[in-house]
Amino acid sequence: MTGCDRLVEVPHADWTELRNLFQCEWPKHEFAYYLLRNYVTWKERHETLDVKCYSLNGDWRNNGSFVLIDGFEIYFYSKDDDNNCTVLIQLLSQIEWDSFNEISMDYLEKYHPAVERIISDKCLTVSSSKLANYYFMPKEQALTLHSSSTLPESFTLSIKPEPTLIFKQCPPIAVKDMEE
Repeated sequence: MTGCDRLVEVPHADWTELRNLFQCEWPKHEFAYYLLRNYVTWKERHETLDVKCYSLNGDWRNNGSFVLIDGFEIYFYSKDDDNNCTVLIQLLSQIEWDSFNEISMDYLEKYHPAVERIISDKCLTVSSSKLANYYFMPKEQALTLHSSSTLPESFTLSIKPEPTLIFKQCPPIAVKDMEE
């Protein structure tokens, strides 16, 4: 980490280019791809939406790292394969954490060391923390899951159509074509 590090806003006009960086090695980076796709769409429909996307030192094209701030919601991602999360720690260290009363973050489990480091370095208080796992299954494979006998051990199929419709309309997941 250098003393010259700073957050540089990624202009909304560049969000699509940033999103497209995550199409490689599909579905490895789909979390970032779909997150950005949704925000690109929402921002186009609601120009006044107060959402900002930042990179470390403006280097998002090289390392595919960003933090997106939507009110008290903070999302971040990096294509950097560093297990120590060095770039993310540098990026997250630049956020003015004391300007938030409450924060909600959704992130991949592999980034937990970066979050723990920021919590420690910035002396942040955690009032609630729940680990959520994110799974991917191609649509074609998911369509074959007709009964619990075809599910992997310890998995259950419990989503009914009604909650799915609600889920499809809730940020940050809301998408017009959720079935894809």
